[in-house]
Amino acid sequence: MTKVLIINPHYDDPALPYFECAPKEVYEYLSGEGEDVAIIEDDATPEKLRDYILNHPEIEHIYALGHGSKDTYTVIDTEPFLSTVLNLDLVKDRVISLLSCLTAKELGAAIVQAGAIAYFGYSEEVITFAVPTPCGSRFAIAPIVGDIEKEKSLHAKKDYEECYNDAISRWNEEIEYWRENYDKEKYNGEQVTEELAGELINTIIHNRDCFTLMLSPPPPPPPSPVPEIILSALSITALGGLIMHQTKALSRWF
Repeated sequence: MTKVLIINPHYDDPALPYFECAPKEVYEYLSGEGEDVAIIEDDATPEKLRDYILNHPEIEHIYALGHGSKDTYTVIDTEPFLSTVLNLDLVKDRVISLLSCLTAKELGAAIVQAGAIAYFGYSEEVITFAVPTPCGSRFAIAPIVGDIEKEKSLHAKKDYEECYNDAISRWNEEIEYWRENYDKEKYNGEQVTEELAGELINTIIHNRDCFTLMLSPPPPPPPSPVPEIILSALSITALGGLIMHQTKALSRWF
């Protein structure tokens, strides 16, 4: 039974290879942990993905890489798969994680309003370096380490705010590493300079700061004998709608 579905679209695209270490590492980690996980790569078309998800109602979590916009997530050949008007019936009662640009602007809210338990994504462009060997070094993976950490925390059954915070903490750890140890690392066969390390740190900060969590609204509280005026005040606190963590960021890429 498949509990986690990873979507890693394979096609002739200049950007995706620099990010696919995230879905690949997550797949290897979950497999090693004994999780029931499937990865779809060469066949990641909208039609095949929809059929797969409909045929596997036991899927609890979908982790997907791909180009995005404020209202759409795309797969092979940048064909739309999830949007504010497309395939939202597939997200109900699931956790949806999109390693994709800009989807927190509109699509994330549509996903949770359609019944998803939680949405993780990005309010701005996700960026990284076009390194000679994608995913072949710590330098290459550094900009997306928080996204990978979030998936590990989800596997550990942590609550969603804690998964979000674990991702932020992992990015912060990586920032400190490159501030203190950049001269121990190499980029394209040469020692990383302080200037290059600074560019990498700015990239990590950008991805960290536009990382977003949205949660479905909690159910209304049960009736209570509390006096009406006090109940009204309590309701304002308890019924806050979407819980959203979002900050501003830079620009570029995905």
